[in-house]
This record gives sequence, C-alpha cells and structure tokens, in this order.
Amino acid sequence: MKRFLLLSLLFLAGLAVGSVVAWFWRGSMKAPEGIASLPPSTPGAVTITISALVDGSDRFIFTRDNVWNEHGKWQAPQNVLFNGEPWTDLSMPPAGWAELSKDLNLTRASLTVRKGRDVIALEPTAEGFELYFADTPMGGATYSATISIPRK
Repeated sequence: MKRFLLLSLLFLAGLAVGSVVAWFWRGSMKAPEGIASLPPSTPGAVTITISALVDGSDRFIFTRDNVWNEHGKWQAPQNVLFNGEPWTDLSMPPAGWAELSKDLNLTRASLTVRKGRDVIALEPTAEGFELYFADTPMGGATYSATISIPRK
C-alpha cells in the first residue's frame, strides 16, 4: 500500500511539473509583442522592406516615378533603410526606384510583415500607395514593414 501511495504521489508530482513546464514553454512560443504577420507575398511579386527609427508619425509616398517621406509629428525618422540599404535623403527616391517600379502594379501593394510597437498601415492611392508609421508612445522605436508588390 505504501508503494502505491508513493508511486501515486510521484505520478501527480510529475504531472504538476510537466504542466508548469508546458505553461512556461507555451508562453515563450508566442510572437513578440508588436509583430503581426500577414499572408506571404504573391509569387512573381517584388518584395521591399523599409525600416526606421520612428518617433511620432511619418508617411512614405510611393508613385511610379518617386518615393519620398512626409514627416508628421515629433522627430524625423532616423536610420532609414530601403531593402537593407541606407536611404539618407528622404526627399528623393532610393537608388534604382524608377527602374524597379516600371513593371509593378503599385496600387495592388500589400503589407506582408509589420514589426513595431504601434501603427503601421498601407493605403492604396490612384498613383501607387502610402505607407504610414505612427509611434504614439513616448520615445522612438524601430519599425519595419515588408511590402509585396505584384508585377503588371
């Protein structure tokens, strides 16, 4: 009888420890806060990524001929990267944009990955699309948006 009680206690202790480990492991498997993924890009589409340190609000405007930034509030974006390359003059399109965009249907662009602690949105326009970053919490944070643009 003592052996049965001992084995039952060991079994219950094992269940309790296993439940605690599973609970902690499940919590660590969740996506980090501020990251939302959407469906992957369409086959044959071009994918671009823009990342920056944002403090306030910014709008990146994409047209066939140009890409530029219109800064909203607080500080201008810093450390801006366009497909991993520094983009220092935000009033001018990144190098190679005119060549890249000529075969793309900009009005059908979609966000595939968003990384940041606040708002990242894409809105189509008559000539292309606009990418919005809005960082309302105090202090700046790093944001990244991956955009899929189908070919014509």
